[in-house]
Amino acid sequence: MSDYTVSGSPWDSMLKFWEDPLAPANLGLALARREDFHDARLLAEDAQEHLQRALALGCDPETLPVFLLGARMLDYAAMRYIYAAEMSDFWKQMESHPSKRDLAFYLENEINDAAHSRIADMIDAVSDLYESYRTAWQAEYTPYRLRAALGKWDAESQYWWKLQGRFQILLETFRDGDALPPLESFVK
Repeated sequence: MSDYTVSGSPWDSMLKFWEDPLAPANLGLALARREDFHDARLLAEDAQEHLQRALALGCDPETLPVFLLGARMLDYAAMRYIYAAEMSDFWKQMESHPSKRDLAFYLENEINDAAHSRIADMIDAVSDLYESYRTAWQAEYTPYRLRAALGKWDAESQYWWKLQGRFQILLETFRDGDALPPLESFVK
């Protein structure tokens, strides 16, 4: 992502981590920089493999888990934007007045299924990162502010659960001939 920079302090980057990927500006970034996010995921996954291999060999068991968590968080951050772009693509494929059947296909199969969908993947990833983040914090810091830090992970999980619920309501109430609401109307 060579042209994309985050101005200010490193804290600004962490604040961006929690931004809504479906917000119009972020969705525009996701659509425009899809390949960069894809490359970032591949690099993060490569880093995870190397770090896991180093840990398996017994190298620096105190520092490497934090680097591994950082690589996993980068992978997750990129996945958020890739999935936002894909959801936008599905939304566009449905056009302005999709059939109930088309809506069900895209929402149930691609976006919103409770077990195998983009939102389910996000919920699973957040849950796993929550525990890893908590463990890393406890290894490095005192409990002070841990609950506040974990609250951001809770909010991230709730974001995806609530989005899943809003999409489910749309699916249940949608009738053939209804206008598809803009994806941006589901932003938190």
